Amino acid sequence: MNQSSNDLFEMIDNYIDHEGSADQFEQLQARLAQDSEHVSQFVRQVFLHQQLRELLVAERLATALEVVRHPRSSSVDSGISADGFFWTPVKRVAEALPLVTIARATVLCVLVFYAVKGAFGPGIYSSGYVTPATSPAQGPQASVAVDTPARFSATLTPISYCVFDPSSAPVSAGRQAPLRPGQAISLIEGVAKIDASQPLGGRGSFVLEGPLSLFLDAEGMPSLQHGKLYARFKCDRDRFRIDTPLGKILVSWNTELGILATADEVAVHIFSGAASFEPILVISGDPQRRELYRVSSGEMLKLKAASDENIEIERGPAVEDAFVTNISMSAYHLTIMPEYVQAVRKASPDAYWRFESAQNGFVPNEMSDRYRCHIEGSVGWHNYPGNRTVEFGAFDKGGCLVSTDTFPPVSEYTVEAWIKPSHFHLGTILTFVDHAVKRNKHGLLLELCGPALIRDYTASSKNYHPGRIRFLHRSDVGKLHSGVSTFSRQPYKLRQWQYVVGVKDKTRLRLYVDGNQVSSSKDSRPLAEGLSVIIGQLQPPSTSVFASSRSFLGEIDEVAWYPHALSEEEIRKHFELVNP
Repeated sequence: MNQSSNDLFEMIDNYIDHEGSADQFEQLQARLAQDSEHVSQFVRQVFLHQQLRELLVAERLATALEVVRHPRSSSVDSGISADGFFWTPVKRVAEALPLVTIARATVLCVLVFYAVKGAFGPGIYSSGYVTPATSPAQGPQASVAVDTPARFSATLTPISYCVFDPSSAPVSAGRQAPLRPGQAISLIEGVAKIDASQPLGGRGSFVLEGPLSLFLDAEGMPSLQHGKLYARFKCDRDRFRIDTPLGKILVSWNTELGILATADEVAVHIFSGAASFEPILVISGDPQRRELYRVSSGEMLKLKAASDENIEIERGPAVEDAFVTNISMSAYHLTIMPEYVQAVRKASPDAYWRFESAQNGFVPNEMSDRYRCHIEGSVGWHNYPGNRTVEFGAFDKGGCLVSTDTFPPVSEYTVEAWIKPSHFHLGTILTFVDHAVKRNKHGLLLELCGPALIRDYTASSKNYHPGRIRFLHRSDVGKLHSGVSTFSRQPYKLRQWQYVVGVKDKTRLRLYVDGNQVSSSKDSRPLAEGLSVIIGQLQPPSTSVFASSRSFLGEIDEVAWYPHALSEEEIRKHFELVNP
């Protein structure tokens, strides 16, 4: 290795360790901009440094020392050779980037490292085991159990129906899964929660909203690559850190915050407590200057990487409506006047659930002793002036309301509800199911579609309807892809009250939102026989796990079912009598 290479190696090493002078930092910037070979070495050196960190955490010192002593010939347990098939494409990528600066090279390095981890399996940690890929030189290797230092504990729990990338941390639907350092979580759709604890008693609760990608670093701290995250911390002696693409968020004491992150922009909203933001070295400029940006309660700090490699900083008020917090969910009240209740009763529903009271675990039907709903699992109650609503998703376990009394097989009917969803998610407002049979035996369904993946599951259409409201009527409950659906044209609103009505007359389905008809479909078949109601979930608890059953997240109120079709005038009147 010549002197020039030694100098470059030392400059990169100083950069990794946050050491060196401002002159060295500028020289490194210049050398990366001049030669793609230098970029390749930069990516390689930072990559090996990251491997070394993880190997040391796993207490596999012999392999770690091998990487240090022979960095150009060692093959680590992931099966990635330091030369050959891995570094050839890296070198090609580096050569294809003109005038690459440290910022771009660092991003390239991070992307390469975690792409490789995903491509060759869960990585060094996967449910407590190392599972190396086959090394071209050594052949298959056995899995080795790893005992990580007891620095922290963390569990992942789906709150709604979730879709995870198969290469990320595995979790069974509706069940908690322990997390280990080095695990990646790629949440494509849905809402999940991480509960973490620190050695000195500090606790953090992270609500993840897909699409989101993060991983746990060697110390178990979350590193958010992109997506939306809401967190609450309780810590007196511990300190939590959240890494983002543009820097670190440092949290002490009791703090409530929200983060929106992309590759080149990070916004931190502080709802209570305080936090500090430490930009990454390549953005803060001077390697000797580690500036902290303080963010206090009620404030927002936004950092954006500009095209000239500088950073733009914007401050403003924290926006709770962008996240699911107690204040954002309480911002819109639902006021139910006596005139509304009288109008519903006058329209003669068979069932009318107001959720004003619950006795011995049952929610009464305001119209008769039939169709009272039993509380299954855990639900919450939200009290407004003069009104109370039922809240789903407030507890990890989940819950729903179930009645086993069956409804008549009528050819016309109406179902109505006031809803306030907390997230875009696949969630059931109300469904009629046959309790005598198992899964997917529902004949009426009013539900929310998720943000991306939910299709129209009829035989005639496979179109996507992201973020819409779905009304399904299915006479043959034994055939999953039968029935007719109609969808709202506009997305439903988050954390705001909406009035949703599904009407089935003798020939058509009609869907109304806030008093206006938004869609319709043809269907002349009657409601199936032997169906009973579930509110807040698709399947009855006896046949499913709560979070895998398209659970509703948010609040529901004033649910009614009529054995006849309401007129447009009646629907519009009901909407106008309420001030959400």
